[in-house]
Amino acid sequence: MSSPQCVRDVQRLTGRLAALNRFLSQSASKALPFFKVLKKADKFSWTEEYQQAFEQMKEYLHHLPTLTSPRSGDKLYLYLSATEEAVSAMLIREEGTQMSVYYVSRVLRGSETRYTQAEKLVLALAIELGKYDLSYEPRTAIKTQAFADFLAELTFSEVKEPTLALAEPQRWILHVDGSSNSEGSGADLLFENPQGERCSYALRCNFTTFNNEIEYETVIAGLQLVHRLGARRILINSDSQLVMCQIPGEYKAREEVMQRYLSKIHQLTAHFESFEIQRISRSQNKRADALSRLAFTSFSDLNKTILVEVLAESDYLEEIVCPVYPGDTWMGLLIRFIDQGELPEDRVEVRKLQRKTAWYALWDNILYKRSYLDP
Repeated sequence: MSSPQCVRDVQRLTGRLAALNRFLSQSASKALPFFKVLKKADKFSWTEEYQQAFEQMKEYLHHLPTLTSPRSGDKLYLYLSATEEAVSAMLIREEGTQMSVYYVSRVLRGSETRYTQAEKLVLALAIELGKYDLSYEPRTAIKTQAFADFLAELTFSEVKEPTLALAEPQRWILHVDGSSNSEGSGADLLFENPQGERCSYALRCNFTTFNNEIEYETVIAGLQLVHRLGARRILINSDSQLVMCQIPGEYKAREEVMQRYLSKIHQLTAHFESFEIQRISRSQNKRADALSRLAFTSFSDLNKTILVEVLAESDYLEEIVCPVYPGDTWMGLLIRFIDQGELPEDRVEVRKLQRKTAWYALWDNILYKRSYLDP
């Protein structure tokens, strides 16, 4: 097969490749350079890049994989792939070894080229497949050369700049404000995630606090919440000058109560990649200030619209007591196995522990039992 000499020759070539589409792995990606030639139909130009793609196509046609026909009742496996400009799929059946059944490939058009990698894979899967009896399983070992070639063709020749999905995580913004008087203490937290979504969380304290103490309680509650939500970078806005200056160390905390609060905050901020605080004016913090007052003046009404947490006592001002157990508990064995992979010496106990571990999960150093409906 000689190289195309005109646009008409390229059209014949792409037509033949389209007819062989089901027999060619990643056919859209392989034929893409030839379609680019057709876009410049007013001026035919056959560059070295197109010639190299043409030679690679001829080499591939000399070593076409053998396709097999599926039989009724066969279990078929669908493998998806997505490159920058095309999506492809490969259908495989198993009979001792994996054998190719069908290939399908399509060039991305227009806005489809700006899809994320996951969106391209969803496009390759196609909505119409939902009516079939499909099950999803992770890929196991590669058992056939055709499949290995299919995966190898996904390697990108150039490393692109990181996309938005792989970019540095954006920060969360947290507005905090607390208020205390003779009627009680209340606080409000306004969260804003990197996508701009906002939510409110109110705090009511059923113990005596001063204004600075309730501000610290609010900051601690906010840090704990955003950490559980998976935040890695956080900016805290507050109108309390004392609290905002004591946390970074500009002001020194002399009272023992404030020192304990600061110690707890420093423990929490160690979980974040980035932690910033800034002082804002009270006029910029009006909503948080209003909700903090409502948290103790209109508690019954506020609880119907905003999530409210009630603190019976402060967890950070009590004396620290370390419980002493006469021996290790079953929970300690599970936690150390899940977190550190530590196993007992007895093999029988090891098997028991491994079976039991399947029913538990460790989240934020807390052991939870899995339910039947949750993963």
